[in-house]
Amino acid sequence: MIISNVILENLLAKYDKISLECDGLTRVISYILNENKINHKTMCGFVNFCMPNESPQVISPHYWITIDERIIDYRLRMWLGNYNYVPHGIFIKNKNIDYFGQPINLVMNKTIFDILVTPWIKPSQIRAL
Repeated sequence: MIISNVILENLLAKYDKISLECDGLTRVISYILNENKINHKTMCGFVNFCMPNESPQVISPHYWITIDERIIDYRLRMWLGNYNYVPHGIFIKNKNIDYFGQPINLVMNKTIFDILVTPWIKPSQIRAL
């Protein structure tokens, strides 16, 4: 069964706001996909991105998810900048970007999921008694 990008966005987009890097967010997204019985691969490797009018940028190590030919990557902009030409979310590779990596097993239980998605109190918000 093919899952539409709209369904995937509805499941996953809210987790983009979590302050996790690519490895943590990939774990969270994989957990959500597993809970919804959506086949996917978690990947670890590197990304080669050709930014307009600049030398290619290599991001390594990097984690992402694949579903069919689609990439799920909400953290590439963390490293390359928040530009429209840097892919974000759910997309298909284009001529400016290459992902190289191996599937990895990122099994996570509910307890770890809850810890990763729970907002933490900032140290500045803790008052002495």
